[in-house]
Amino acid sequence: MAEWRLDHGLLLHQRCRRWEELGVVAFISTPEALRKCPWHAAAPVIPLPATKDQEEKREAEQHECHALAVGTEDIEGYATWVAAGLAPPLRLCETEAHTGTRIWHGSWLHRQWVIENVDLLNSAESVIELGAGCGLLGMTISSMCPNLQVTMSDFAGHFDGGEEASVVSNLVDNVERNKQLLGKRAKVIELDWCRPHKPVLRWPSRGATELDAADVVVATEVLYTKDGASLFLSTLQHCLKPHGVAYVLNNAHRTGVDLFEESAAKMGLDVSRLPVPSMPKEDVFSPFVPSSDDDYVFFRICAI
Repeated sequence: MAEWRLDHGLLLHQRCRRWEELGVVAFISTPEALRKCPWHAAAPVIPLPATKDQEEKREAEQHECHALAVGTEDIEGYATWVAAGLAPPLRLCETEAHTGTRIWHGSWLHRQWVIENVDLLNSAESVIELGAGCGLLGMTISSMCPNLQVTMSDFAGHFDGGEEASVVSNLVDNVERNKQLLGKRAKVIELDWCRPHKPVLRWPSRGATELDAADVVVATEVLYTKDGASLFLSTLQHCLKPHGVAYVLNNAHRTGVDLFEESAAKMGLDVSRLPVPSMPKEDVFSPFVPSSDDDYVFFRICAI
């Protein structure tokens, strides 16, 4: 009945590659997973809005499938994304609590670019990721380029649930979960783009810190409002070394993208477009998120 198999404390979909071939496993907590539907191909699709009886039946079926797949095992959650690569895989927790605590399709495209450009990154001394989210890109860089200083940054986020629910706290948890796979110069800072001169160190320790400018800055899906795009450019100027380079991959249709090149040029930054990385569809799979046909744009930004 259940199409999931238990592996290394996670439930992996039967269409996944063998665990030894996985480079990344992203997952959501079991309570959040059980709110999703369906868990198996034979489950009927319930038209919305569902009646109370339909919702109760669906919930009971979800828990039945979970019990069949898990038994008495204590698991971390359900896999939401799996990606090909070298074992042991990075393990990233995501949640739908905030846009910044989810892994978006563009992140996998940017990860592919990192995989194909390790030599370019290794020629640098330091990398900063702005808007690191769950940490997929920054941790990929740190694991593949262990001698680099890799600083992952994000904002606490607009939460009512306190610090434990914030974007940056989820990022810290993910980095701690994968610390054995990362370079020794990886760190996490909380960075508010309205006050980029006041970063707060969040991992491996906590406290006030300085944000040293980096040779390379990377960012993914950070442009979605005009004001946010302006703040991003101001922050980019603050954290990019003279003659440094930034690589920004974004959905082409988000608000703020259309004026991004013009705004950057007015700030004295040189912007060009690179080919959007392509990725074999079989290398990344999600049992929840359909394949994306969205258009993306990939900017290379140089500090002059």
